[in-house]
Amino acid sequence: MKIEELSKHHQFVWTTLQLLEDGERIIGAELQARTGIQDKRILYQVINDLRRNDFLVGSSKNPDKSGYFEIRDEEDLNKTLSSLRDAAFNQLATAKRIELAFYTRELPLLKLDDEGREAE
Repeated sequence: MKIEELSKHHQFVWTTLQLLEDGERIIGAELQARTGIQDKRILYQVINDLRRNDFLVGSSKNPDKSGYFEIRDEEDLNKTLSSLRDAAFNQLATAKRIELAFYTRELPLLKLDDEGREAE
């Protein structure tokens, strides 16, 4: 997809990321302020839309250099992929815990007699 085909919000976010110096990151609140996006949920949606349309939007949660950026080299790529995979694995683990909690709670306990048969 070409940048011209995107909404103004998408264009503003991508252009802002491209203007960052190598190694520079921008936190979400600052990105919102620069692009006029009021709701952080909309910013997250824009970031995800850009990624799904093959724009190389990176992110880092490293305390020293956290924020969003344009992926420009393999190191940026690997850090972003690691972060995204960690988040995905955490989401899957949460889904499994919720599923287990639901079925554990919803299944009635069987009452068994002394010989292991279901008691009446």
